[in-house]
Amino acid sequence: MLRARVNSISQPHLAAWRDSQSGPIRNVLADLPNVKTPTLIIQGRNDRVVTPEASLQLLSVLPNSQLHMFNQCGHWVQYEHAGDFNKMVLDFLDKP
Repeated sequence: MLRARVNSISQPHLAAWRDSQSGPIRNVLADLPNVKTPTLIIQGRNDRVVTPEASLQLLSVLPNSQLHMFNQCGHWVQYEHAGDFNKMVLDFLDKP
């Protein structure tokens, strides 16, 4: 799985996209309270890429959000807890 992920982000056709992302970094946190769309935040408690605190910060500023944190899980919830992740996302998308 890791090899497939690395290969997918290192394909030559993505070079232009990667290069275009090197501009000034914009802090979007100030804009997030204006997002009214329901938002599902999914976090692995043992994630060493995105900290649980970062997800809690998103939860605190997105007015219509919910956070689900998986225990015994790193950065790839969709892989490490695939069945529960897929059900949660499908249930979330199925809401009116």
